[in-house]
Amino acid sequence: NLLNFLGMLVLARILVPEDFGLVALGTTILVIVTAVTDIPVAEALVQHKEPKTDHFHAAWTLGFLRAALVALLCALIAHPLARFYGDARLANVVLALGVYAFLAGLNNPRAIMLTKELIFWQQFMLQVTQKLVGLVVTIVLAVTYQSYWALILGTVAGQLANTLISYTVLPFRPHFRLKHSKELLSFSI
Repeated sequence: NLLNFLGMLVLARILVPEDFGLVALGTTILVIVTAVTDIPVAEALVQHKEPKTDHFHAAWTLGFLRAALVALLCALIAHPLARFYGDARLANVVLALGVYAFLAGLNNPRAIMLTKELIFWQQFMLQVTQKLVGLVVTIVLAVTYQSYWALILGTVAGQLANTLISYTVLPFRPHFRLKHSKELLSFSI
């Protein structure tokens, strides 16, 4: 939270309020789309007594499919929303945030085991790394280009870093499998 606060102080000096408003509008749209498609598979893994490798493959597959759906929905609604709000820039913002959502769906499902096993230092490391990468990319781009794209690309870079580091900290090679998906979905629903 401190990194976010410091970042916003710096960015408020570089970017104009219109930039924040445009990105906030795109982010709100993404939040609505992700809320409608939410499948709390992670919670199902936390409550499971002994999840096996196939549970993690199923969780990854479901996350991937959901992320692809969110990205597709963003692609489908981007241009109509831009026309509705009368701002052509919004289409590209929503498309870019769809990429962010897709990357988030590729996260390592084994990372939820850090919560289950109460290993907070690795969770902290993942979250701080994501925030730090996102903040550095955002500030560098904001200083260089003074554009709202700094906010979006910083967010995407942070998510990409989080996804990559999660597989480094908790090695896992995901496979597209749906075995145990019914079990995970029944808990989630």
